[in-house]
Amino acid sequence: MSRRGNCHDNAVAESFFQLLKRERIKKKIYATRTEARSDLFEYIEMFYNSKRRHGSNGQRSPLDYEKAHQKMVRCV
Repeated sequence: MSRRGNCHDNAVAESFFQLLKRERIKKKIYATRTEARSDLFEYIEMFYNSKRRHGSNGQRSPLDYEKAHQKMVRCV
């Protein structure tokens, strides 16, 4: 749970929602709530979580990072 007055507790969520708004929500107009939900689900599950590059793992996508990790583990 977030402590009052500590901005760092919520930094990851704030960063995610900033990207979501900038890359998806502000670029589209949704006719229905169902359309918006479907589009946001697709963004999160199909792009953000698997293909989008992340700074914390050397600017590689999570899939690329996982493949490299599995290859390294097999060699050990």
